[in-house]
Amino acid sequence: MKVGIPRGLLFYHYYPMWKVFLEGIGAEVITSPPTSKEILNLGTKSSHDDVCLPVKIFFGHTVYLAGRKVDFLFIPRVVAVEKEAYTCPKFLGLPDVVRNTLENLPPLIDATVNVKRKDKSPLKAALEIGKQLGAPVSRIKSAYREACENHWNYRNLMLKGFTPDEAIDILFKERGWEKKEGGRDIKIGVIGHPYNVYDRFPTLDLLGKLEELGVEVVTGEMIRQEDIEHHAQFLPKRLFWSYERDIVGAAFYLIHKRKVDGIINVVSFECGPDSLITELLQSEARRNDNFPMMVITLDEHTGEAGLQTRVEAFVDMLRRRK
Repeated sequence: MKVGIPRGLLFYHYYPMWKVFLEGIGAEVITSPPTSKEILNLGTKSSHDDVCLPVKIFFGHTVYLAGRKVDFLFIPRVVAVEKEAYTCPKFLGLPDVVRNTLENLPPLIDATVNVKRKDKSPLKAALEIGKQLGAPVSRIKSAYREACENHWNYRNLMLKGFTPDEAIDILFKERGWEKKEGGRDIKIGVIGHPYNVYDRFPTLDLLGKLEELGVEVVTGEMIRQEDIEHHAQFLPKRLFWSYERDIVGAAFYLIHKRKVDGIINVVSFECGPDSLITELLQSEARRNDNFPMMVITLDEHTGEAGLQTRVEAFVDMLRRRK
């Protein structure tokens, strides 16, 4: 049976784990291609105007896969990945929103992951998915263990400086990538949700532009979780959203330790949590000797010329500052 995984939202967090698990219980995994104008148009036509850009893109990938005759769509409901917080509301209700917005979809695999409840743990979700696909319990548990191991291999590759796409190539395509070397005169932290930072189409290949300008890039996924957790504690109270807290902790780490010359914060237009943490990051940058920070806000109308000019100006300013 064919299971489709849309290339959006939590894809860059968990795709290697999902792929290994689903293949381990006998499914063929079909992934939508990288975001394109066609996919964005599919999502824009299928969604409401007040939906944020990442959800529109996710809708586009979902519609694309539905048209490729997959047997199931893999859209889990990720409620909580830590006991002290929740994920963004769009993840809590994603399967329901997809089911009630888009038409002519195959059945959804929408198992709930909520570490606050023992009956909704990741293992319980894996057992529910395996049962839905008709796999025996022993095979489900074996696939789950292998998937968790692959997830940590994926995380470790990113800690070594590889992007998610590079890490996925190393894990599944056995493609060799040289470890990124230093030596560039400017280092910039690019902070934001992985679906904002790494999806080349909506960001107009921001990371590629920085590389062409001779910039060494550090992203949140290249920072140890212990460092993120430690620096997120500088907030007066714990953030309610897990992934946003990781962004804040990563940015605070780069600012406090002066690990980079400046930070680019990539956010989505119409995203409430993004707008809140942007204020927190800008305030922290001001308190730390006006640490250089630029905010790039993405929507479906973002123009390449304007983005290129802003990025070049920011890099030039950092070079003059050094």
